[in-house]
Amino acid sequence: MSNKINPDHYKKKSIETIEAIKSQLTDAEFIGYLKGSIMKYIARMGIKVPTLDGARTDVAKAHWFVEYLLKTLTDLINKQQGNVVNIHGKDNDEPNK
Repeated sequence: MSNKINPDHYKKKSIETIEAIKSQLTDAEFIGYLKGSIMKYIARMGIKVPTLDGARTDVAKAHWFVEYLLKTLTDLINKQQGNVVNIHGKDNDEPNK
C-alpha cells in the first residue's frame, strides 16, 4: 500500500527534503515552518479533495507534521540541558504580531 503522507519518492535522495529544509534554518525558523505546515493542512482540510477520505488525508498530513514538531521539541529539550531556548527567535517571549 502506498504511503500518502510520506511517500517513497520523498526518500529517494541522499537526504529527505524536510532534513534539507531543517539544515538551512535556525531552530526557531524550523519550528515556525512546522507550525505553518500544520496550519496549512488543517486550513485546507477537504478542499483539495472534497471527500471524507480527502479530509482525512489532510489531517493525517497535519498529524505527520505535529509528530515531527514533537520530536524536534523533544530533541531541543534534550540538547539544551538547562539552557533557555527562545522558540520565537527573539530576545523576549512576545510572539510575532
